[in-house]
Amino acid sequence: MVTSNKKKMAFISLIVASLAIAGCGNGNNTKNSEPVDTGDTTAPITFSFFGADASPNWNKMQDEVGKVITEKTGVTLNAEFAVSGGGQDKIALMAASGDYPELIFAKGDISKMIDAEAMIDLTDLIEEHAPNLKKVYGEYMDRLAFSNEDKSIYVVPSNAAVNQTSFDSGAGFEIQHEVLKELGYPEVKTLQDYENVLQTYYDKHPTIDGQPTIPLTLDADDWRIMITVTNPAFFATGASDDGEYYINPETFEAQLHYKRPEEKEYFRWLNHMYNIGLLDKNTFVQKSDQYKAKIASGRVLGLIDQEWGYADAENSLKSSGKPEKSYAHFPVTLSEDYVDHSFKIRDSCPVGV
Repeated sequence: MVTSNKKKMAFISLIVASLAIAGCGNGNNTKNSEPVDTGDTTAPITFSFFGADASPNWNKMQDEVGKVITEKTGVTLNAEFAVSGGGQDKIALMAASGDYPELIFAKGDISKMIDAEAMIDLTDLIEEHAPNLKKVYGEYMDRLAFSNEDKSIYVVPSNAAVNQTSFDSGAGFEIQHEVLKELGYPEVKTLQDYENVLQTYYDKHPTIDGQPTIPLTLDADDWRIMITVTNPAFFATGASDDGEYYINPETFEAQLHYKRPEEKEYFRWLNHMYNIGLLDKNTFVQKSDQYKAKIASGRVLGLIDQEWGYADAENSLKSSGKPEKSYAHFPVTLSEDYVDHSFKIRDSCPVGV
């Protein structure tokens, strides 16, 4: 814990924030920053919170779940959310100024907060006050340590894959169900298979509902470039999702994953798709809302994305009576020499990013 006069904070997920286990130092802009032992665990208390993701549907905890949290814990949040860019500018400003909220979701910038000595080590607080957290994480508790050198727990993640079982891929290379049906549900395992399906259907249907058909489009707007452009390269070449780095399983050496020779072949394929007219010519200049609007029009045959990235547009298609325009997922790889490791169970993994 820092000895300076800075306001300190704990990096906790929104749900865990309701447990009120974060300790805070002195700060001019903190409401109820000092712990108060009232003997009543549901005494009203408000925490300031910053989230690095946009949250257009935030309603100040006035939905059903928010009201139950407040009823059970007394906690409400005075929340601010990033509009775009993953909150990087805002978090950098916090680290430079020393003016922090009590709770923060910083995505990949947690290290900036740690370097600024803004974080509280939650280890002892969890041990003393959070038996249910220990029960939830169980044998995975050691994964909450920040690093091998710094065993402090700064982050209580809500996506640490504790005893996780996945029933839906939720990602991969997507193809419209209508396309698959017309082509007799072809086998799709490799990039060449995927390309063949899009090309065959596009040749038959150069327009859809009077508009030009888009065989494949991606969302490269801001941080979304990692989700639909660079990350698919490691899945397609047999690597697991270790963030922006590839960890060699034999030597444990780290490198930026997109510098792997195999992934260069994946990007060469993307260039090829662009050159033959199958990849949307506006892929790398369009905004996310334009990307979703194209999908909602029903004329995009293929995507390479996480389902949450296009779910709004897909739901629009379903609600307008066009479920056949929704998408199926495929674990596509560079060749059959590779195996998709989307569901690989990690022996250890970084948390809080």
